Amino acid sequence: MISKAKLVNQIKPDSNISELQSTHPKLYRAIKNIGDASQSLINNVFPPTPVVPFEVRFLIEGAGNPAGPANDVLNFHYHVILPVDANKYWKYENINLTACYITAQVLGTTSTYSVDIKVSQQKGTTSFKSLFKPGFNPMLPTGVISTHNVTFAIASLFQDDLLRLDVLATDPIMAGIEIVLIGNYSLSEVFIP
Repeated sequence: MISKAKLVNQIKPDSNISELQSTHPKLYRAIKNIGDASQSLINNVFPPTPVVPFEVRFLIEGAGNPAGPANDVLNFHYHVILPVDANKYWKYENINLTACYITAQVLGTTSTYSVDIKVSQQKGTTSFKSLFKPGFNPMLPTGVISTHNVTFAIASLFQDDLLRLDVLATDPIMAGIEIVLIGNYSLSEVFIP
């Protein structure tokens, strides 16, 4: 099996040819040109590792919804399904989480609105665990329209993980809550047999 990295290493002229630079400059230049041309060809045949963004949105509609703290407040679990590269150059391995935003359409006036996103791994066979470190989950203080001050305890998602949304604290007036979880896909090169 051949990978781009292996090809690049194989076509690089050996460091021992540097002696040829002074004794046989034309031969040195010819070998160097072959190495440079091969590098260019490999870079054009094998695309660079793409950076593919990930984004999922959770919406909680209505004022004071839910009326108080509640677990599993949506009528679905988000099922992590990793894409398949149509060209078969790359294999999607996992999702690296980088940020989480919480936004309200109607601001709260009396208390902080706090949510948690929990993950169950291995096709939902494990217990749900918070994606965030304690105290660093998505929160909206009164009078604030949007924040993204989170710290991840679990920063990667894998094929067939399940996500659920829990509401930890509510405000009776706050409405139109959107939670956006963002990151990027981690890809590995598919080897050519």
